[in-house]
Amino acid sequence: MRTLNFLILFISIYSYGQVDYEEIESELWTKLNNKEITTKEWYIAKMKDAGSLNNNFSAWFRNIDSLTKNSNHQIKLYFENDYQIEKKNGNRYARMILENNRNKEIPIDRIDSTIDNLQEYFFITGNWIPGRKNSKSSCGNSYYTQPLAPHNKLIFDLENSELNLGENKIPYKVTIEINGEIVESNIINVNLYDSQLQRLIQTH
Repeated sequence: MRTLNFLILFISIYSYGQVDYEEIESELWTKLNNKEITTKEWYIAKMKDAGSLNNNFSAWFRNIDSLTKNSNHQIKLYFENDYQIEKKNGNRYARMILENNRNKEIPIDRIDSTIDNLQEYFFITGNWIPGRKNSKSSCGNSYYTQPLAPHNKLIFDLENSELNLGENKIPYKVTIEINGEIVESNIINVNLYDSQLQRLIQTH
């Protein structure tokens, strides 16, 4: 895996002109619809050639459990030690924990079976660059607030299939907004393709 020392390459590429990744992605959609490529070929090319991270950034609720110890009366968000989960169908998820170590309940915004108000960040060229926000719903009835009781933890799985296949190892974190307060997770590494890196830099 390449490290951040190699990111100077992307800065140089960017300085010579921007790549129209949206056009590349549109062309791939056309090829898929015309059955010129398979769904698997389209999926890989969308990441590798078009630099896509995919639009899906959903955090799927699993369960709520009690905490066995108090941790400075803070709200904590973190990836588990063995956070990576792969389903039989090949989809990948990162297991995350949200702890309420305070003495009062906190409101968790929900969208159906997912957690709301999440944002991802990538550490590139010495800065935290924002990536995707969690997916939204077109149905107003999908939104509601779920209380997380004191000294309880909420467990959820964050979709991350598009962050595991590339050759560049990049520091990564997630934030959640709770009652106007931004809570940051611990930092893990993800693996991005060259084009995914360049598209993130180009976008920001």
